[in-house]
Amino acid sequence: MNYKEFKSYLSKDKREADPFVSKKFYRPVSLLLGWQLYRLGMTANSISILSILIAFFSCSFFISGDQSLSLFGSIFILIVGITDCIDGNIARASKQLSSRGAWLDALSSYLIAAFLPISLGIYAFQNYNYFYFSGDWLILGSLMSINNILIRLVFQKFSNLILSNSSNKSLLINKNQSTWSLSAEIGLVGWMAPLLILCTFFDCLYFYLVFYTVFYSLALIYIIFRLYNRL
Repeated sequence: MNYKEFKSYLSKDKREADPFVSKKFYRPVSLLLGWQLYRLGMTANSISILSILIAFFSCSFFISGDQSLSLFGSIFILIVGITDCIDGNIARASKQLSSRGAWLDALSSYLIAAFLPISLGIYAFQNYNYFYFSGDWLILGSLMSINNILIRLVFQKFSNLILSNSSNKSLLINKNQSTWSLSAEIGLVGWMAPLLILCTFFDCLYFYLVFYTVFYSLALIYIIFRLYNRL
């Protein structure tokens, strides 16, 4: 299979739904690397497992509190974003789409959502003065993690309720619109990794932590009220 054929397996709808950074960086890089890995016989699931391991290592670098190691950690988060696209590219090209593969594909991004914020909170606790009391950076990191995961859980529960009732399927929300689109733009295959690299390099991770905590907190409140009013 040549590169053009491999690239053709990425549908037009999926390309158009990608965040800006994904269109300009993640997709082009992941398609080229994915094609090479596909030719080497790598499977989509093996790429997903590799992505999970990289996610764990990247978080551990931030926990160290060392800026140089954390910079490597932020670059690894960028790599996780690339592999998050690669495994899907390979799965489609090899016609090996499966429930297990989709679950593994989502796991690395969920690990980032759960553990990266807490890791950043630990880094900030070791490197920056507190605002109001000792440990407030740890609380911010925990809130960023909890709110991000709660958004996913609240939306998933809503979707399950709607799908279980055939008469209410029109209430399903298109993830390519409104808050979901904005969330994707600053998410794993959006600006999350580039901003993380910049904030780590310039030693201003406190700004990154505050920004994402505020965003996910406001997004959670918005999503709860929006879904409640649709039921």
